[in-house]
Amino acid sequence: MPFSTLDNSISRLPKGYKQTPQTIGEHLLKVRIDRNLSKKVVADQIGVSPSTIAAWEQEKGKPKVRQMKSLIAFLGFYPLPEPTTLGERIRKYRHVHGLILEELGTLLGFDGATVWTWENGTYAPLSETVHKIEEFLLKPPQSIPAKSIENPQTVGEHIKKRRLALGLLQKDVARLWEVSEDTITSWENDRSEPQIRQYPKIIHFCGYNMFARDTKSIGGQIYRYRTENGLSFRELTKFTGFDADTLATWEENISIPSVEDRMKLVIFEIIK
Repeated sequence: MPFSTLDNSISRLPKGYKQTPQTIGEHLLKVRIDRNLSKKVVADQIGVSPSTIAAWEQEKGKPKVRQMKSLIAFLGFYPLPEPTTLGERIRKYRHVHGLILEELGTLLGFDGATVWTWENGTYAPLSETVHKIEEFLLKPPQSIPAKSIENPQTVGEHIKKRRLALGLLQKDVARLWEVSEDTITSWENDRSEPQIRQYPKIIHFCGYNMFARDTKSIGGQIYRYRTENGLSFRELTKFTGFDADTLATWEENISIPSVEDRMKLVIFEIIK
């Protein structure tokens, strides 16, 4: 029979084997069988268990982003359709380089949740941000700075920690504070700092005053009062009667107010 050899060869192919694979599992199965490799050999090369390989091939699970990098290296190609949108290109970049959302966000200067919205097409980045992303995707990722916000030190770190704890996007906080999303990004990455008139909203959002750390000295109490009320020295001058330079020297503890002036500060509830 002229087709017996071919028929026998086809019959030996495992279930799910396709000449034109579409899914990650189908690509993996085809490459493994074509190369005559066992699940254990493939698992060792990718860094997972043979049962994980079986699950992927049977469409019972999908590789995590860390595993995608090793899987792509093993296959020698990207096992998903070539991206046509910016979001798909971002996803492919993460897969190829094994980056989780938060890591890519750190490299781009945004949080992981924001990157997720771009990747899934929920939100579109601003035009200037699109240009930044386009340039970034052309290069391999640089080392990710090891930075923890468990013990925030800067105003930006305090804002970011609270925002992530609440599950909010930078876009959400920007709308809440009536500033641009780029402003929130700049603050969180310590590229700029908020003005004192914005301090009350930040203090209320975080639930504590991260600006005023010295609340015992007269200068520290004056600064605390200004931060909680968002007042410049000029604005504080308008209702206290003290000139701005005098208030500044008291706040910096360069000089100390007289007993009479202290009483006025107490009356205004600026100091205790």
